Amino acid sequence: MTRKKPPAAAASPKRAELKLPLWKYLLFCALIVGVFVGLSEGVLALFHVRPIVATEDPYLGFVSYLPLYVEENPPDGSVWMVTAENKLRLFNKQRFPKHKPPGSYRVFALGASTTFGHPYDDTTSFSGWLREILSVAAPQHPWEVINAGGVSYASYRIAALMKELVQYSPDLFIVYTGENEFLERRTYQGVIDANPGVTWLNSLASRTRTYAALRSAIAAVRPSRSQKARGKYEMTGEVDALLDVAGGLDLYRRDDALQQQIAQHYAFNLHRIVQMARTAGAQVLFVTPAANLRDCSPFKSEHTAGLGSAAIARDSTLLAQGQNAHQAHDLPAALAALEQAVAIDPRYAAAQYGLGQVQFELGREADAAASFQRALDEDVCTLRQPTLLRDALATVAQEEHAPRIDFPALLQDSTFAITGHRIPGHEYFLDHLHPTIAGNRILAVALVDQMSAAGIAQPAVGWKENVLGAVTQTIESRVDTGMQVYGLRNLAMVFNWAGKKDEALRLAAQIRALEPQDAVNLVMQGRQASTEGRHEDAIRYYRQAVALDANHLEARCNLAIELSRSGKDEEALAEYQTVLKGWPDQWLVHIDAAYSYLKLGQYDQAIAHYKKVVELKPHDPRALVTLAAAYAATRHKEDAVRTADQAIAAARATGDNAMADQLQAMLADYKSGKEWDPRMGISQP
Repeated sequence: MTRKKPPAAAASPKRAELKLPLWKYLLFCALIVGVFVGLSEGVLALFHVRPIVATEDPYLGFVSYLPLYVEENPPDGSVWMVTAENKLRLFNKQRFPKHKPPGSYRVFALGASTTFGHPYDDTTSFSGWLREILSVAAPQHPWEVINAGGVSYASYRIAALMKELVQYSPDLFIVYTGENEFLERRTYQGVIDANPGVTWLNSLASRTRTYAALRSAIAAVRPSRSQKARGKYEMTGEVDALLDVAGGLDLYRRDDALQQQIAQHYAFNLHRIVQMARTAGAQVLFVTPAANLRDCSPFKSEHTAGLGSAAIARDSTLLAQGQNAHQAHDLPAALAALEQAVAIDPRYAAAQYGLGQVQFELGREADAAASFQRALDEDVCTLRQPTLLRDALATVAQEEHAPRIDFPALLQDSTFAITGHRIPGHEYFLDHLHPTIAGNRILAVALVDQMSAAGIAQPAVGWKENVLGAVTQTIESRVDTGMQVYGLRNLAMVFNWAGKKDEALRLAAQIRALEPQDAVNLVMQGRQASTEGRHEDAIRYYRQAVALDANHLEARCNLAIELSRSGKDEEALAEYQTVLKGWPDQWLVHIDAAYSYLKLGQYDQAIAHYKKVVELKPHDPRALVTLAAAYAATRHKEDAVRTADQAIAAARATGDNAMADQLQAMLADYKSGKEWDPRMGISQP
């Protein structure tokens, strides 16, 4: 007997109503969340809870913060703010009343070395120009233009500085930033390794009071975990730039994901700057940073990842052929070779730059401009603002309805007026990105025009014709020969750091024309002579430099190295000992001195210097390798093995597994009776 199935129960009206389309469920949930957050934001505002974005950077924090300005109390009872002494290495000396005088208009210029006025100072910066122009052309206000540009400062440090500056009754912030986002890559790496989607959500949530309250509650319940998480992302209180690190150029590697994350953080910082300014009742005016495209080669080129060895070899051959043909003024041959090189690897910056040079000389300006820009964007050592960050700045300015001055376009127009082309080079740049005095004047004039259009300033009719000449004469009269030489020296140091010989020599020629007997210039000539194998000439240049400046560290060290290379180790050691008397913690000098002792057979003295290196750099595997190599060279096998094991452990601890593996293999060979590989440790200075 077949059992009949019971009839299906009719769906209850209540259950039928629950069968809504998915989009309606999502919309309903979004409305509930929106209402909750809205009510929460309103209630928390009544209790003066501030969003995290107003107090900190959710991407990172800082180990310490020392104020830029400190109080000064003259006898008349007034209170002034002055640049703190411990900040004068990176900032200009500035002074302004703590309490803004009635009727005055206070402007803070924010940024990095360009804002600072590098390679000079505030005198020739766009801030200096703006201050002078406004005081004469628009005297209806007492103008306060305060240069708060910090050398090597990136946007995240500027945003941190904003928290202090908003206390001083600002009216306008001029923000020129975007060149230094990659300068502190080693300490910044741990922050930007986070998933970009998570980072974006975190930064978005950080603009709400609700998130701030929730995070405070979590920190109260589990403070240790919260502190540990924040500590992971903290940076030093002051700049730790790769430009200040010997061999810092080697630390730069292409990382597209990293660049995207940095761009995201950069945009967040710009939004944050605007929001903090508006909280203080101030406006923000952005400036797009400009860069030398035509007359500055890339700092570091790198082939596309995954490009085979055969393709790299072919690309290198074509690049060399193109460069040689260019030097021989055979432009068609140079163009053909460089176009082929770029076709093989369009991401190799040096090839793009070489192609741009040839295209420019052939009159193909649009093609040259594109090649020069691509060379800048593919430069692995990102010391100029790439297109990715420039576009981020334009987007933020549009979203925040903040005015923006396109400084590159201004310089292109000015270059066209004097040269007939629109690709600026040495006409308006002293190096890779720092404008000339005239370049800063162009920006200052544009700033006055923008302030006039916004109703902030009312310059007199015809002010450019009637005022600029006198202001120009005033500013240029403040730049004497000593100041010019000092500035050019600073620029040359960066080019030397990057190994950009041609650019450094161009600056050396300018220094020599201004001051023939200059120690820094003589050091550059000595370095060039050494590179070309003219060691006796190098010794002569370095001796002249030491005679002019007995405390010139590089001159003495390079002189000692050249003497050692020339077999004059006794003289070299005399120079090394002089250096170490004044600078006993120069560990590289200890290495060089030890090498000279080894050559003279004075092994105990050599090992003493190598031990000093380890004392100065106890956790540096390179220092330990050097001492191990010294032990091996002096037949102290047990000490060599023990120290090499320490070096391997130190390399593992610092994450340099490649070095550790190489050392491990070398040590195994050494234990089996082979000689120590001289490439691992002691080497010719």
